[in-house]
Amino acid sequence: MTDTEKIQAIQTGQQFSKYDEWIHSKNPDVRAALALAGQFPHILIRDENDKVRRCVAIAKQDYLIHEFRDPQNGPSMIGAMTHLRYPPKEFLEEAIKAIEENPESRQKDLIPVFQLRLDALNAEPSEESVVDLFLAGNPLWTRGLETIEVCNALDLEKVQPIRKDDLAVLFANTDGSARFIEMCSNYRLGLDIEHKLP
Repeated sequence: MTDTEKIQAIQTGQQFSKYDEWIHSKNPDVRAALALAGQFPHILIRDENDKVRRCVAIAKQDYLIHEFRDPQNGPSMIGAMTHLRYPPKEFLEEAIKAIEENPESRQKDLIPVFQLRLDALNAEPSEESVVDLFLAGNPLWTRGLETIEVCNALDLEKVQPIRKDDLAVLFANTDGSARFIEMCSNYRLGLDIEHKLP
């Protein structure tokens, strides 16, 4: 069985009896697939590969807080958090504090983003659309987005004010961060926001 077939089997919940063998795969993508499926988190959180450790935290969010202060896993946990649509409040608070306390942190630019996400968790619910919340500067627009999507949306305003119609198209495509990020890149490059490469 190829590694691609193993990954597909894991993603579809097949070949369960082989997982004990596959956890020792030399291919980190196989181990990452096991981690995303919630398998062997107590083992894979110590994996040598950063991607595998991030996948554990994405699948099992209780590992975020627990492993955050670990010197080996702290950066992986922040990396995992950028892919969560609903990061835990405790983790956001801990992440901000840890980054502020570390003068050499390469993640200082995430502090305002994490703070915005934290503010959204503490904000009163609103009936306004995501577009209107974004334009009004209300942090609630970040709810349901991955942190990486929030970063990309914030970068748009640095280029030039984005039109409301373009924002509506952008926020209608938040079900896949790759497309969302591609649309943000299109805007920054001056292309039509819905442009797709052939």
